[in-house]
Amino acid sequence: MNSTLAKIRKSSANEIKKSSTAEELEKIRLQYMGRKGALTLILRALKDLPEERRRLIGQEANYLRTAIENLLAKRLKELKSISRESVLRNEWLDITRPGVKQARGHLHPITKIKREIEAIFYSMGFEVVEGPELELEYYNFDSLNMPATHPAREMQDTWWLKLPPVTLKKQGRVVTSRLLMSTQVTQNQVRYMEKNNPPFRIIMPGTVFRREATDASHETQFTQMDGLMVDKKVSLADLKGIMETVLRRLFGPKIKTRLRAGYFPFVEPGVEMDIECLYCRQSGCSVCKQSGWIEVFPGGVVHPNIFKAAGYNPKNWQGIAWDIGVDRIAILKYKIPDLRLLRSGDLRFLKQF
Repeated sequence: MNSTLAKIRKSSANEIKKSSTAEELEKIRLQYMGRKGALTLILRALKDLPEERRRLIGQEANYLRTAIENLLAKRLKELKSISRESVLRNEWLDITRPGVKQARGHLHPITKIKREIEAIFYSMGFEVVEGPELELEYYNFDSLNMPATHPAREMQDTWWLKLPPVTLKKQGRVVTSRLLMSTQVTQNQVRYMEKNNPPFRIIMPGTVFRREATDASHETQFTQMDGLMVDKKVSLADLKGIMETVLRRLFGPKIKTRLRAGYFPFVEPGVEMDIECLYCRQSGCSVCKQSGWIEVFPGGVVHPNIFKAAGYNPKNWQGIAWDIGVDRIAILKYKIPDLRLLRSGDLRFLKQF
């Protein structure tokens, strides 16, 4: 065994000296001191030797183990030092040279318009409230005065999810609700009113999803911003004033608007505010479908059934609600010809903003 230890001492020293990477050093360590290493096998065989010889061989083997460990550590330190020097030589920089200008990102046009609209409502005393994108059928439809037979629940409009339904207790009755991707942000009205008492003024931005055939003016995903104002005395006159204020601050004080009747299940009466087509200025074009006007601001007086779903007494409170299509405002303000460009991820398009 003495001769074997001498061979191990000599060979390990030579191999460590010739090594050039940390990986090679690790292989050498395993070769001699791993579970099946040469030195490890000698230490395991000591039990078969006479006591006196076992003591002497064991002592020498342990000294050798320590010596190999020290050689490995020393060589590893040398390799690290050489590596640092090599890096410094190869990556030397002249810090006096001008730097390379890095391209900076910027806000997406939808984000810019969303923040601009929020700032307008902030100035009028409104609070921003957000809701979930994965929604319950109860909040998305039932609470908004849209019964089970409403066409908006059909598969061509709604992304239903293959998940187990959720059981809720609402207004003293048990309701079983399926899960879907939110088709509007209007359901946040009921969610907010269930936990808050009037009077209040809120806006509710969010992303919604619909199963639509995409074209230049339709997408399966878009951004909405609903608004809700509840107080003792609010009316369509207040709604008209809010609509005109927002549109004039977005498109300038000279923008022409018109208010006409409209139908929406969650308001009664319902109205729609249009602005003159920014492309043709009412002369008629493909964008406005030759009408000269573009709908941008639907709304109305909150339906009593919405208040009942939220636990409010409709005899004590009045409310106005509206919806703004943020994507539509963006394509009108920036004169974008195709709605699909907004979410295309095309940097050639986005860099224009």
